[in-house]
Amino acid sequence: MQDTAKKAKAMGFTPHELKLVNGSPTTTIKNAILDYTEKFTPDMLVCGSRGMGAMGRMFLGSVSDYLMHNCKCTVVVVKSPPAPKK
Repeated sequence: MQDTAKKAKAMGFTPHELKLVNGSPTTTIKNAILDYTEKFTPDMLVCGSRGMGAMGRMFLGSVSDYLMHNCKCTVVVVKSPPAPKK
């Protein structure tokens, strides 16, 4: 997380807080993050995208998509750069 904060600062953003949200065995991570945002009401949530593609989203669901549609705060999805071609 500290590396991500350094990258954000290099792009001109100043993260005020970095939180690692853990879910319990009976709670999905997307619901744990949603519960966190409802309890602490952040101004913005930044999450990553693994880029699973349509089939992966269909079978597994997309956490970032779920958060974009269910969080009351602004959600920014950051996609990883593509892997270098061989």
